[in-house]
Amino acid sequence: DDLSVSLGRMQLRAGNPKAALAAVVDIAPSSDKYLDAMLVTGHAYKALNQLEDAAGAYGILVDCDSPHLQAVGFWSLVDLKTRKLSDHEVEKLKAFVKQHESSPDVRYLADYSMIKVAESEGDYQSAFEFAQKANNIAAQLKAFDPAAFQSFVQDGMTTNWKRCQSHVSEAPIFIVGMHRSGSTLLEQILASHSRIEATDELPYIRRQAADLEREGMIRGFAGKSADDLSDMAREYLAKMKSHQPDFNGFLIDKEPTNFLHIGLIFALFPNAKIINIVRDPLDNAMAVYKQFFAKGNEYSNSLEGIVFYWQGYMTLMNHWLKQYGDRILNVSYANLASSPDSEITRVFEYLNIPLEEATLRFYEQDRPVLTPSAAQVRQPINTKSLGSSQSYEPFLGEFMPKFEQMRSFIPRIFRFD
Repeated sequence: DDLSVSLGRMQLRAGNPKAALAAVVDIAPSSDKYLDAMLVTGHAYKALNQLEDAAGAYGILVDCDSPHLQAVGFWSLVDLKTRKLSDHEVEKLKAFVKQHESSPDVRYLADYSMIKVAESEGDYQSAFEFAQKANNIAAQLKAFDPAAFQSFVQDGMTTNWKRCQSHVSEAPIFIVGMHRSGSTLLEQILASHSRIEATDELPYIRRQAADLEREGMIRGFAGKSADDLSDMAREYLAKMKSHQPDFNGFLIDKEPTNFLHIGLIFALFPNAKIINIVRDPLDNAMAVYKQFFAKGNEYSNSLEGIVFYWQGYMTLMNHWLKQYGDRILNVSYANLASSPDSEITRVFEYLNIPLEEATLRFYEQDRPVLTPSAAQVRQPINTKSLGSSQSYEPFLGEFMPKFEQMRSFIPRIFRFD
C-alpha cells in the first residue's frame, strides 16, 4: 500500500490523475495508508473536475481521528474553489476551530478554510483576522528570505545575459508573473489549441539558475560558451518533453517565478515566447494571502513580504522590458477577463500561431488541471474577481498606500496593447 500511495503521488506530480486513481483504488479502509490514498484520490478527482467525488474523498479525512488530516481535509474542501461548503461542513469546520483553539499548529489550515466561510457570511473583518492567524503560523513554519530574493533580482539586472546565446532554435512558451494572477487561465486557453500543450510549473529553469547562482551569477554565466548554453537548453527540453512525450507541437512551462530568469531563458532559447500576466496588485495580494501553499511562495505569509515581492517583481520586469521589449508580451488579467476574445487574439498574434475556435471555448476542455485554479478555469471567463480585494481595504492600514503606489506604476511599466 505504501508503494501504491507513492506511485499515486508520483502520477499526480506527472499530471496523470487517472493513473493516480488507478494506483490507489485497491487500498482498503482497514489499511494504515487508506487516508493517504483518500488524499491522492481527492486531488486526482479535483484535477479531473469531478468536484463531488473529490469532496467525498476529502470528507473521509474530515471525519478521521487525526486532527492534522482533518485540517488537511477541511482546506482541501475549501480549495475546490467553485464548490460551496454545505451547512453541515461549515458547522463541522467551526467546531474543529473551536476545539483546537489552543493548538494553532494543528488549526492553521482550518483558519485558512474559515476565510471562505467568513466571506460567504459577509464578515470580511473576521475573514481578514483568520487570514492573519493562519499566515502568522505559516510564516513560522516556512520563513521568507528577502535577502535571497533580492539577490536574484540584483543578479538578474547586473548579469550580461546578451553576452552569449545557445544555438537551439526551439521556442517553448513561458507564462510568468505573480502566483494567482491568471497564469492557469492563460495556460488553459493556450493548451486548447491543437498545436500547443501544457506541461506543469516546471522547476528546471529555476534549478539551472540556482546552479549559476552557486558559481556567482555574473561569473557563472560569463564562463558559459554557446555550446555550454546549448547543452543546458537541450537538457531542459528533454525534461520538458518527458511531460508530454507524444506531443510534437509547442509546450508551455507555467512556472510564474520564471520572471526571475527571463535573461537566462532568452540566452538558452533565443526564440522563446514569454507571456507575463499582470493582475491588480491588491487583488493579487489578497488572493495569495488567503491561499495556503504547501511549498514555496513563503513571501505570501505576510503583507510585508507580499509588498516586498511585488516591488521586486516590478523592478525586475521593468528591467527585462527595457532589455527585450516586444519579445515579451504583457497581458492584463483585467483585459483578459473583460474582453477575452480580443485579448486571446492578441496573444496568438504574438505567438504567430493561427487562432483556433477552441481557444475561445477553452472552458470546454477536459484536460487535467493540477493548480488551485482547477475548477475556476473550467468556466467561461468572468469579471467577478476584478476588485475582489475592495472589501479588505479598511483593514489594510499602512499597507494600503503601498498598494495604491504599486497600482500607479503598472501602466508606467507594462504596455498592454
